[in-house]
Amino acid sequence: MVGCSSRPHAPTRLPDRPPLPAPTRRRDRTCRLTPSAAPPSSSAAPPLLALFAGPLGLDAADERLRTAFLVGVETADALLQLAFRTDPAGDPALVAETKLLLRAYLARYPDGAGAGEE
Repeated sequence: MVGCSSRPHAPTRLPDRPPLPAPTRRRDRTCRLTPSAAPPSSSAAPPLLALFAGPLGLDAADERLRTAFLVGVETADALLQLAFRTDPAGDPALVAETKLLLRAYLARYPDGAGAGEE
C-alpha cells in the first residue's frame, strides 16, 4: 500500500484554540409557527355537525357522531393545510384525496351503520 509504514504514527496535535461559543438559536421569521388569528379548526366541528345533522336525520348530541365530526374536521384541516403548502392554489390531488377520505370516513353515519365500530 502506498503511504503506509510499519512505524507507529504519532497523532497530529492541533494548535490550542479558544472554545467555540455556544450555538445561538437563529430565528427565521418565515418558518416560525405563530398562533393564527383564525379560530382552531376544532371550533368548526360543532357548527358543521349542526348544519348537517338536521337534514340527514342525525342526532347532533350523539357523542360518537360528535367525535367523528371532530376527527373529520381536524383531518381535513391538516390535509388541506398540506395541500396549500404544496401549491399556493391548493394541490388538486391532495384536495381530491381529502374529499375521498372524508366521504369514506363519514359515510358510515347517515344510516347509523358502523357508528360503534373501531
